Amino acid sequence: MKYCQECGKKLENIEENTSIIKTKEGMNHKKYRLLNAAGTLVIIATIFCLFIGVVAIGLSWEHTGHSYENSYYHSYEDYYYFHSEKLMTGIFGLFGLIFGIISGVSIYTRKMFSLALVGLGVLFTAAVSSATLGIGPFIVLGLPILIMGTISTVFTCISTTKFSS
Repeated sequence: MKYCQECGKKLENIEENTSIIKTKEGMNHKKYRLLNAAGTLVIIATIFCLFIGVVAIGLSWEHTGHSYENSYYHSYEDYYYFHSEKLMTGIFGLFGLIFGIISGVSIYTRKMFSLALVGLGVLFTAAVSSATLGIGPFIVLGLPILIMGTISTVFTCISTTKFSS
């Protein structure tokens, strides 16, 4: 039997009740709903980053066919124009994919809060750089990333105390 050092009461009954309460708290997943929602939003945003990367790299080489006429023959020459800003947008999109997955996993596992925020920052960079593709791809791909990233950042920062380190 254990006794309290201050008052002298028996501690057996108190320990049994606290173990039941601790197991119920361990089973209670309501306090992790914000982090689960944040992780899900980050994973969905990484899918949009994949689309940004593929579309931007595909658009970085523009093919235009020009024709000219000569007295002897009619020929087509192929011209390719390289757009470096679209290639950089594609690279940012693929980095957003990689860091977004890392961020989503760290939010789900509730570890490495700083790495989760770095991944969200790279997602924001990919979303903003999608504006170089034009207004249409920015609205379709970049704006949802910005909205979901902002919501998941708020949810993650609210639940800072639930991260282990």
